[in-house]
Amino acid sequence: MKGRANFRFAVLVIIAKLLFTAAANAETVDLRLKLTEGQTFKLMLTTVNNGSVTFKNQAVNTAETAKVGMVFNVERVEADGSMQIKVTFDNSTYTASTAGQPGGEQLMTAVSKAFSALNGRSFKIEVTQSGVVRNLTGLDAATREALQSLAGQPEAIRTLAEMLFAQSMSEPIWKHAMSSIFSIIPDHPVAIGERWSRQFAFSSSDGGQQGIIYYKIIERSNGISKIKMYSEIKSAERMVGPSIKLAFTGVAEGMAEIDEAMGLVVRAYSTANLKGKATEIAGKNGSIGSLTMRSSSSIERY
Repeated sequence: MKGRANFRFAVLVIIAKLLFTAAANAETVDLRLKLTEGQTFKLMLTTVNNGSVTFKNQAVNTAETAKVGMVFNVERVEADGSMQIKVTFDNSTYTASTAGQPGGEQLMTAVSKAFSALNGRSFKIEVTQSGVVRNLTGLDAATREALQSLAGQPEAIRTLAEMLFAQSMSEPIWKHAMSSIFSIIPDHPVAIGERWSRQFAFSSSDGGQQGIIYYKIIERSNGISKIKMYSEIKSAERMVGPSIKLAFTGVAEGMAEIDEAMGLVVRAYSTANLKGKATEIAGKNGSIGSLTMRSSSSIERY
């Protein structure tokens, strides 16, 4: 009997240790935003695209890099933790090279000029404590002002540059971009190994996207939480020229580091592999081509 009692006691000790270890490993962290009025921070959003569109047996290869620096100023924090933030463009640049498209270099130079003209212009966002961007205002006005820099360009180049720039700077797209910065965080405390997901969808005059992003917290160290990301993407058709539409699907993978004290991204990156089709809408039937693209994005405090 005594041996059995000792055995049972030993088993209970082992179980207790396992439960204690599990409880320690399940320690949660609240990553929701904890910003204060008057707080200022800077983020650099960088996107690098390398793609090819094959159309009517001709290939157009494009490599482009957009760097958009932004100064965030927290103007107001509400009782529910939501914030109104002023965002000012800072040190924004765009470079690109295009092979196989007549006038491509001149077009990309015009788009680059419009991007540089964004610097110093502002818009505002309203963000919940869990990172949901509820409202974005003022970006359309900033875009219109930046487009004035294209005065004097040849009409054909200016018209196409205005279309491409306006597409990339539309308020629905940038509301999604701002959500991508802030909505990495979950709306509840999480422990290492825990998963969560967020669906996204937006539409604009030239198309839109929808998909789902999966997150998993994999490590915590020195006040930083590391989060693994995976997403599935599907776009609507969008105009990329006077008579050509593109649509694509793909997946993206990446990592993010979150400052636990503020709930704010320190750095994040993701890489997407996209495939799709190009359709010429002129004529009754239209011609169909293919699209392949590798897109890398990063966010970093500076």
